Amino acid sequence: MTTSATNGFPAGRRAAGPLHARHVLILHPRDPRHPEAAGPERYLHHVATRWAADGVQVTWLAERPDGLAERETLGGVRVVRGAGHRGRAARRTTRKLLVDTPLVDAVLLGEDARRPRLDRWPRSVPAVRVVHDPAAVPDRRRRFPGERWVAVSPSVRRALLASAPAPGPVFVVPPGADDPGEPTRRRAERPTVVTWLPRCPDTALLALWHLAAAAAVLPALRVDVVGEAPHLPHVRRVAHEHGLAGTVTFHGAVAGAPLTDLLTRAWLVLAAPGDTAWSYPVVEAATAGVPTLAPASATARDAVVDGLTGWVTPDVESLGGALTQALQELAVDERAGTLAAACRQWAGVLRWDRTADLLAGVLGARLDEVADGRTAGRRTARPTISAVATVRPPAGAALRLRVTDEVRPAGTDPAPAEQVVLLHGCDEADAHSALHRQGAHVTSVRLATDLDLLAGPGAHLPSTGRAIPAPALGWWPQPGLEPWPAPPPPAADGLNGVVQHA
Repeated sequence: MTTSATNGFPAGRRAAGPLHARHVLILHPRDPRHPEAAGPERYLHHVATRWAADGVQVTWLAERPDGLAERETLGGVRVVRGAGHRGRAARRTTRKLLVDTPLVDAVLLGEDARRPRLDRWPRSVPAVRVVHDPAAVPDRRRRFPGERWVAVSPSVRRALLASAPAPGPVFVVPPGADDPGEPTRRRAERPTVVTWLPRCPDTALLALWHLAAAAAVLPALRVDVVGEAPHLPHVRRVAHEHGLAGTVTFHGAVAGAPLTDLLTRAWLVLAAPGDTAWSYPVVEAATAGVPTLAPASATARDAVVDGLTGWVTPDVESLGGALTQALQELAVDERAGTLAAACRQWAGVLRWDRTADLLAGVLGARLDEVADGRTAGRRTARPTISAVATVRPPAGAALRLRVTDEVRPAGTDPAPAEQVVLLHGCDEADAHSALHRQGAHVTSVRLATDLDLLAGPGAHLPSTGRAIPAPALGWWPQPGLEPWPAPPPPAADGLNGVVQHA
């Protein structure tokens, strides 16, 4: 299926384009109000509410925790909760929607959604699975017939393809970010770090060890730990036993205004070691103008533009030293301001509207393939290759592109002569040929980078090198940067015996 280039981004939203007036069923065990809702639920909810506003009927089938209603409407999305996502109530609801009456046109799957035990599954209903963490994808026996995968970042796609044979082309549909708005941040006078409690107990203790190493060099350091987990009491006890009671504060589960307040005061966000999923906290921090220090991992290199919106250390072992050096660098107000501006600029190019439109394009393409009995399009170079081209469309005509492609004006001119196009499933030669056949003048063409896939064609990214000229963290001396003076004597706050600095 092709679409006119006049419907590209950001000239105008496609109003869910190929899904308009369709019915989409979301199968995911947790809905946005689930007690364990996190990044994947936020992703699906942002997409679903935008589709619903654009005329798509969306039903979300989830499990029913204690205290939540069986049926509820959230932002135009009908949420149906069963006794269990894989229990009898869920099977009855799914059978009614998919088998007894043809009420659903397409199915959107959470990464760990498993096929309900139905007597038969209608193969005419395409299913697309959104993957944040490749480890969460069920084995082949519990997947849906003919399902396709969408990865939330280029590195997640690479990890996904390395872990299991893909059932078809895997598109990258990155999450968005909230509007950064006007900068209002007033960071704390003392060096302050915000970090999220790692899900793995061993990883949590490793992060604590690095924080202790940094606190030994920077006595004024303050750390706010956000998140809830079964191992939290043990981690808190270890922190107290090693003299970190006056440095580390454990806040538990924090969201909304309290989290915004913590980020507003933070100098730096420390990403959890060993995280294989897209890091929503990193993007939230960038929205608030806070840089991130992350240990080397594929997903860290997606969410953090190294040297521009934070730093990626070469390995976990160097995290403690890198944390010390990053905080010393951020003590210089001019450098901190430059990093904050770059973070906000990076968050500004990640838009939820784009996420919803790209995912609608993937589902729409699957609907066309199922209707036509096709399994692949004409572009056959490699499904993981994309190309970016700057073109001048033929006079009086619009480019004809796939619903999964993107086009944006080149530059900021209201009526630009050139456009920037992101075409999937083709290399430079195929892209040039496809555009040339339509009479377009191709000014330049190149292979797409990870940043192109994350931000879209022609996005205004933080400039490299010139805006933030410092080399990568950890390989250059820092003359004249001394540790902060020791803090004033600690004072007990009367809360569980925790001692904190005034």
